[in-house]
Amino acid sequence: MRATAKLRALLNSGRITVAPGAYDGLSARLVEQAGFAAIYASGGAIARSAGVPDLGLLSVSAIADRFASMADVVGAPIIADADTGYGNALNAQAAARAFERAGIAAFHLDAGADLSFVEAPTSEAEIAEIAKRLPGWKLINMFEGGKTPLLPVSHLQALGYQLVIVPSDTQRAAIKAMQRVLTTIARDGSAAAMRSDMASFAEREAVIDTAAYLTRGKTYASRPARYRH
Repeated sequence: MRATAKLRALLNSGRITVAPGAYDGLSARLVEQAGFAAIYASGGAIARSAGVPDLGLLSVSAIADRFASMADVVGAPIIADADTGYGNALNAQAAARAFERAGIAAFHLDAGADLSFVEAPTSEAEIAEIAKRLPGWKLINMFEGGKTPLLPVSHLQALGYQLVIVPSDTQRAAIKAMQRVLTTIARDGSAAAMRSDMASFAEREAVIDTAAYLTRGKTYASRPARYRH
C-alpha cells in the first residue's frame, strides 16, 4: 500500500492518530518501533539536526533527501513540514513533486488541502471552536512548552480531530540527553556513570535492524555468479 493510501486509511478509521516528530532515519525508526502509526517530519528539527536554525537555510533538495532517507527505513506514513512553500507557487509545486518522489505521504502548506491545520490555539475553548467550525479532517499541534494547552488525545478525538503532531519533543529530549552524556565525559573521562541511560550496543544495532541487513547481504553473497557470453 502506498504511503498516501496508508495515511488516508488512518484518517478514515474513526480513530485519532498521533504522529511524533522525527528528523532522520534513526529517529523515524524509533517512532515507528514505539508503536506509532504515523510520523511527523519536522522541518525545524531537520534544520537543527544539520546544525543550523530553522530560518530556511536548507535547500529543498537537501530536505527532500532527508525525507527520502526516512521513508526508506520505515513503513509508517510520513507527514512532512513544507514550511511556506520555499518561494512562490512554482517553487511550492516543485517542492511538492520532490517530496512525493521522496516517499512522503502528506505535507502541510496552504489553502485547498484535504486536512485543516490552524496554528497555535491558546485555550481549550479555541481548540473546541476550531474543531466545531472547520469541516473535514483536522490536525492539531501538541508539544510541551508551546502556546497550545496540552489536552488528552481521547478528548481531542471527541472534539473532532483526526491527527495530532508532536513535532519537537523527541529532538529536545535527545539534545538534553547528549548534553548530559557530554558533561559526564568532560567530568569523568568516560560515560560509565550514565551506563543505565544509554542504549547498549545490542540495543543500538536492533534499532537499525543490522541483523536483517547482514542476513540479506549473506543471501546475495551465497548466490553463484552468472555471466553472459
